[in-house]
Amino acid sequence: MKTGKLWRLNFLPRNDSRGRLMRWRSPQADPAPTPIQELVIELEGEGSGLGNRFEVLSTLGESCGVARTLEAVRASSSPTSSQGEAHASLEELQLFNQENATQAELPASFGEEAKQDPKDTQGADIKRKPMSEVKHLDEVRRRLKLDHGNSFLNGKVWCLWSGTLRLSFQEGEDQVVHGGLTFQSGETISVSAVYAKCTRVGRRPLWSCLEGFSRGRNEPWIIAGDFNVIASSEERRGGRPANGTNMDEFNSSMFTCGLSLVDFDGCPFTWTNGKIWQHLDRALINARWAAAYPVTRVSHLPRVWQGSGSGVGMQLFYSKLSSLRTQLRKWNKEEFGNNFARVQSAEVTYKQREAEFDSTGDVSSMTHLHEARAMYLREFVNGIGYVPPPTLPQELPRVSEEEDAGLRHLPDLEEIRAVVFAMDANSAPGPDGFGVGFYQQCWEIIKADLLGAVQDFFKGVQQPRGFSSALLVLIPKTEGACQWKDFRPISLCNTSSKIISKILANRLGSLQPKLISPWQTGFVPGRGIMDNILLAQELVLELDRKLTHPNLVLKLDMEKAYDRVEWPFLLFMLRSFGFSESSRGVRQGDPLSPALFLFAAEFLGRGLQQLGLNHKDRRFVSAGATVPYLAFADDTIIFTRCSEPSLTALHEFLLLYQKQSGQKVNTGKSTLLTPARMSEEHIRLVETTLGFYRQSFPIKYLGVPLVRGRMGTIVFDPLLAKLRARLFHWSSKLLKTALGGVGEAIFACKSWWQLRKNDSIWAGYMHSKYIKNSHPSIAVVDHLPASWRRLLAVRDFAERRIRWCLGKGIVDFWHDTWCGDLPLALVVGVANPPHALVAEFFTAHGWNVPRLKEWVPDFVVQRITNIRFFPEQDDAMVWVPSHNGDFSVASAWEDIRQRRHTSWIDRYSKGVALCSRCSCCHQAQETVSHLFLNGTVARTVWDHFLKMFGLLPVNAASVSAMLSHWFFSHSKVSPTHVRVLVPLLVLWFIWKSRNSIRFEAASFSPTQVISRVEEFLDQMGKSQAFSTTSFAGDRDCPWARFGGPCRWDKSVVPVTWEKPPPGWLKLNTDAGVLHGKAAGGGVLRDHCGKVCFAYYKEFGELDVLEAEAWSLLHGLQLCADRKVRALTVESDSKRMGASLHHIFREANSVADALASLQLGRQQYYISGAALPIRPRGEALLDRHGVPRIREVLTKA
Repeated sequence: MKTGKLWRLNFLPRNDSRGRLMRWRSPQADPAPTPIQELVIELEGEGSGLGNRFEVLSTLGESCGVARTLEAVRASSSPTSSQGEAHASLEELQLFNQENATQAELPASFGEEAKQDPKDTQGADIKRKPMSEVKHLDEVRRRLKLDHGNSFLNGKVWCLWSGTLRLSFQEGEDQVVHGGLTFQSGETISVSAVYAKCTRVGRRPLWSCLEGFSRGRNEPWIIAGDFNVIASSEERRGGRPANGTNMDEFNSSMFTCGLSLVDFDGCPFTWTNGKIWQHLDRALINARWAAAYPVTRVSHLPRVWQGSGSGVGMQLFYSKLSSLRTQLRKWNKEEFGNNFARVQSAEVTYKQREAEFDSTGDVSSMTHLHEARAMYLREFVNGIGYVPPPTLPQELPRVSEEEDAGLRHLPDLEEIRAVVFAMDANSAPGPDGFGVGFYQQCWEIIKADLLGAVQDFFKGVQQPRGFSSALLVLIPKTEGACQWKDFRPISLCNTSSKIISKILANRLGSLQPKLISPWQTGFVPGRGIMDNILLAQELVLELDRKLTHPNLVLKLDMEKAYDRVEWPFLLFMLRSFGFSESSRGVRQGDPLSPALFLFAAEFLGRGLQQLGLNHKDRRFVSAGATVPYLAFADDTIIFTRCSEPSLTALHEFLLLYQKQSGQKVNTGKSTLLTPARMSEEHIRLVETTLGFYRQSFPIKYLGVPLVRGRMGTIVFDPLLAKLRARLFHWSSKLLKTALGGVGEAIFACKSWWQLRKNDSIWAGYMHSKYIKNSHPSIAVVDHLPASWRRLLAVRDFAERRIRWCLGKGIVDFWHDTWCGDLPLALVVGVANPPHALVAEFFTAHGWNVPRLKEWVPDFVVQRITNIRFFPEQDDAMVWVPSHNGDFSVASAWEDIRQRRHTSWIDRYSKGVALCSRCSCCHQAQETVSHLFLNGTVARTVWDHFLKMFGLLPVNAASVSAMLSHWFFSHSKVSPTHVRVLVPLLVLWFIWKSRNSIRFEAASFSPTQVISRVEEFLDQMGKSQAFSTTSFAGDRDCPWARFGGPCRWDKSVVPVTWEKPPPGWLKLNTDAGVLHGKAAGGGVLRDHCGKVCFAYYKEFGELDVLEAEAWSLLHGLQLCADRKVRALTVESDSKRMGASLHHIFREANSVADALASLQLGRQQYYISGAALPIRPRGEALLDRHGVPRIREVLTKA
């Protein structure tokens, strides 16, 4: 589809002295060319009182072959009256520059006062081959509603006009037409239309003609058209580099003529063939024109949008969308064939299949329901059947008149643009077929018309038919859906209608935080779903309080919550909030629906709050603030007490809410959560009063399980299954996940940030329950629940990254970090400073220096006085690792990761990919293949042992491939063969060496790994662990000498702990490592076996031998503190040295039981009766001399 252009020059009367305005709209070339484009210049003149318009129209049509059109229109007005009114009369002249147009013989110049009949020119002789039929001239003239028309330049320029106009024309070199226009005031201007040739040589006569015309030119002169050349390389994109000679000749000629380029806005290119874009069409002016019309500008606009449509405002915008849809359908059919016919055929087939499926189901009841609902809405509009709502349970906050008017004020272009570009560009379009992507990509083209359409809505203009239409689509709720209830209907509305709804929703959203109760967090800006989940979990922990009327949690399930809200009730609630009346409703899926539902549901929230307001015995008892309910839209949990008055009042209020709002509580799905030891009498009371059934923990709330007591990993299995399914999708293959301790730490940091901001219901509850009157950074909690332990684990880490920017000064003077990088309590060294706020230390004139000197040293005072504060603003909390000061998961992730020095291999067993440098070469990225197979250390080690066994080097792609290479290297290899053992030992000692260099700063070399493997094989040989088959086929192996026949007999021997001699004490110690954490224990007993003391202590990340040593050292220190002199020490570790008495593990059972307690804290016991069950039992057996059984292997 070819492009076209319209160039228009408008002179508008101006009666002030503010200068003149010119605007020129020129053709633009988009990557997807449009059928017609236009260029318009508008000028506002002064003094003459005349309105004038000059147009250059260029079209490319396949039917008429019109290539370029130059239109000049002059509209004159009578002299300005004394009141400054202008009376315009229209005189028009139009010039058409064409290819394939009819050529008529005309003089070089004609009529000063031309009143010519077009019939006079139709009989002119045709001297050259016509470029198009003569009838096309009349077609264009009639289309433009002009009276006369002639052509120039062998038919490439047409002249059309109406009325009386003083003008003259002159042709030049078959590429330019010069026009002189004289106004009634005597003012004269020159306008030239250019249609340059495509070659450099062909354009040179044009440059000479323009230079000659410019000599002696004293009047304002403007020249516009297609110069077929660019002025700089920036005006070309794609293809080969621009020809410098062409640009130099054009720029040199324009400089000689004294012409300068007119600035433009819009697309920088005016021509394209789909691969190359160039700026070929332009306007130039001389110095006299610039002085007469100082504000002159070109605008590039697509004619396909600007020239179509009828009406104004919303009607015009919708008309243009319809016209554009027609053009795009035609283009799509020409380029891609009739896709719609194919889609329609597929749709017919689908409907036939759907009809076959529906033939077995009964949908008449659903149809009757829809008809009844439609009839009800019609009656409601006519004022029938309205029932006044009851008195509100509480007085509602109201919007001010200014806020209510703000909802209705006309939106500006910036507000509309923010809404459009905040929407998903890939969202599905509505019935008109124009999605959000179209509005974003074509914003510069359609923004003016879209602004008018949106403002028409707020003016109350009637919407065009189909403007707010929507497509209803069924989305399956579950896999394999086959019934109507298994589908969820969604509404795909037109984007133009959605933009209006989004504007209203955004405006309502700014008012919701002060109108909606704090316990409702759904769709309220600034509130999040995590507040509900965390707070619900905290309150569930309070269920088991011992009360006469126990705590009770009720989970409501509302049937079709959004669909059942009655319009009279909704309008009543909106009036109660102070909103004005509205006559327009919302459709299913409208962005306004959630906001409007919250206003209706506020009746329920305020009523639940009122039930316990004056009745303390109805309130849910907890250590924190009172929480009557939690809601996320329609998902509601009620916290109350199990007493007959409380349940009866709740039941009556729910019936009232259902009757007035149209909502319905689904008692079959609503559940109650009770304390663990709630009596059957109380349970029956709830079930008979409310009709809810009891549900046991865990339950799912907002997609997350709620658990009473300690959470096990099995609780989260369904959630993890969904997460794995999501991550398994192809688009998430490269997603880096943070599991385990890192992810938990990040979540805890985010929770601590929310706690410190204290702007949510969860943070407020945590402050009232745990922090109370203390500061969060020093708060001490006696009994640590899991939620507070998670926060406590990251408290110091997070507090070191939080800073405060002073505003009103409501910041703790001692414990908040607002002056430097540490709290002043640590800087000054004050242990228990008195509570004080920063605001207490500055006045209206600045810092109160004398008072500061009473509290802190002079060097701190100097630092404080250099800090600026802004009392008119709120204090701002800043997260230091983030670029904008707000907490972000990414910044916390990077900070925690750097602190832990975590690498890919460190988390390989958990499936987490965290990249870092290799520990052996410090160059490449550490991966499994690099560390174990291809790295410098690994390659040397493998080559050594492969050569030892006579194997060729191999480039294994994976560890399993390397193991397979060893296992299948010989026909006599068995599971106990040395060729199976060697590669496993190589992998193990590479891993051990790598961890040693990373965590212990040890060395890492190939020689070290090789020696460790060989030493281990020597020890196995000496312990006679090999058999003859271990070296089958490898009798030349260095360890084959250990492969002689050997047979072992198994025997059982009794082992008893021996008491120390009288006057002596015996210390038994032991240690172990579980999940990477080392812990030890010990017990001191006298000659009777009586326990003097025992201990349990954790040592962190150590190996077994180090843990044994630390456990022994700790026991000896305790003995030294008690001044124990006669002491015997026993351990079951042979590696502890010859100075200790070694015993078997079975005889060291008390210390072994202590070391395996896994208490999570240090613990001491001063008597045997205080020991846990297992160590206490083992100590009793030792005291009575009961032996243990030990199996012993002896060589036959």
